[in-house]
Amino acid sequence: MLRVAYCLSPYHLLEALSFYDPSGQMIILAKNGEHYAPLLAELSALTVLPIEERKNVLRELVERNEKFDFYFATLWNRTALLLERAALRSGGHVNIFDDGASGGFDPVRRTWRDWRYPVRWLAFALVDGTQYCDHQQEKRYDPARTTFHSIRPDLMPVPSKSVDLPALRGFLVRLKPHFDHLAEYRGLPVFFDTNDHDWYPFEQKVEILKSLLPNEPTIYLAHPDQRLSVVPHLPQLIDLTDKVHCWNELASFFIQPKAVYSTFSTCAFTLRHIFGLPFENHFMFEEFYRRTGSIGFVIKPTMRAYFEGM
Repeated sequence: MLRVAYCLSPYHLLEALSFYDPSGQMIILAKNGEHYAPLLAELSALTVLPIEERKNVLRELVERNEKFDFYFATLWNRTALLLERAALRSGGHVNIFDDGASGGFDPVRRTWRDWRYPVRWLAFALVDGTQYCDHQQEKRYDPARTTFHSIRPDLMPVPSKSVDLPALRGFLVRLKPHFDHLAEYRGLPVFFDTNDHDWYPFEQKVEILKSLLPNEPTIYLAHPDQRLSVVPHLPQLIDLTDKVHCWNELASFFIQPKAVYSTFSTCAFTLRHIFGLPFENHFMFEEFYRRTGSIGFVIKPTMRAYFEGM
């Protein structure tokens, strides 16, 4: 049977790939899908499309009226919810992933100022007949036709199944030739940057990183939405952002870093819990909060448990 996945991050993509089955066709709509398609071309039953093709794919699925299963993590995304509705109407099954460090484990605490939530909830319900929500605990679903999945099912707020990590690792190692050009950097520490440019002064970020990052050659990998780069200000950084096929995590899987630095990052979690890599992990969110006072560096209790043991 046809499987369709909607992936707005490399983390979602990895979760979706764990369900790849060569005996049936699978379509993955992915942000930066044009970069991933050549890497995954040997998976003959898989079609990877850029996220910009979402409307065309949805229209074709509805017109064909073919039964399909759907996989996604973004409970707030309109297209994902429309694909979910189409899958259920086709008689298929819906599979919901956790969203990594982006959120989803801790319930959203709203105030009276959060007027966007009820407006979007009402608009989605009236226009699309779908349910907008920010958290798994809010999701209305049919247990017989919806399954939740997670890298850490023990932390999920709803009953969830574990992602099949051995199967995922099994075919990811076949992608090594696409990253052989990074062999000279094997074992170097990696810094995963955060797109935090509007939380506090950029100059302050540079000064903090000067005191926290190692004084040795360190690989720099930008956040996908990065707007300001610290590379010109830190001479030890080696910017490989444009050499990793928009897939920081998978590149690091083959680099095998001895240490990972980040404020907080799904990338670091991926390296430890999905890829099983051993490395020194340096989360810097507490020090950034101490020096900047920015609430953006406050980690919720369950998210701390999400990173536990790293």
